[in-house]
Amino acid sequence: MAKREVKSIDGFEKELLSESERVELFISKYWLKIAIASLIVIVIGVAVYAFMQRAEKKTLAAQQELFSASKEKLAAAIAAHPDAPGIELARLRQATYLQEDKKYDEAADMLKALAASDADIQIRQIAAINAGSVLEKAGKLADAAAAYAAIVDMNDFSSGVKAEAAFQAARIYVAQKKVADAKKLLKRMIDRKAGVMNDMSFMVWVSQCEQLMTAIENGDLPVKAAAKKAAPAAKAAKAAKK
Repeated sequence: MAKREVKSIDGFEKELLSESERVELFISKYWLKIAIASLIVIVIGVAVYAFMQRAEKKTLAAQQELFSASKEKLAAAIAAHPDAPGIELARLRQATYLQEDKKYDEAADMLKALAASDADIQIRQIAAINAGSVLEKAGKLADAAAAYAAIVDMNDFSSGVKAEAAFQAARIYVAQKKVADAKKLLKRMIDRKAGVMNDMSFMVWVSQCEQLMTAIENGDLPVKAAAKKAAPAAKAAKAAKK
């Protein structure tokens, strides 16, 4: 359609045009705006693509740095890339290094924070169990038992992990002569046995719970055995005083 024909068409006549003629008319009138708009869209698209490419390369570089960092450089890598993919695994590794250096408090804090984060459930479970282990190595038995016992009430943790945590907490309670607390935790796991028979991890740890419960009920415990061995020594000391 020629340019002069476009100018001669008023609003009423446009209604008589076919669909293709309307498109042709629109393009002929607004071709410059359409071209500019198209160019803007292309420029924006290219910019977004370039940004995404740079971001992806940066993310991959950060991930590679976390995985390849040595023991000496891992803490700095974690601080530099706190949101990079794989950061949770890097933190687990750093907690291991802290334990090796006997920095138990730092390791426990890192593990407890990871266990309470929104990380993958498997990582959270490992961190929670390891936090209790680290506290126990530090000699903080009350804190270790509390950390283990708290796992039993974590709704999204697996039955196997809960049974393991219950056993570990009960074991520490027994060592502290808190037998009632130990039996309470063990009973919670043993009572669940019938409903979780298909979970092999749970069955392994609930078996340990049952054995510890039997030992408690029979009085066959290391703490009591130690007390019996100490009795003759106490008698000898009294005799010496006489």
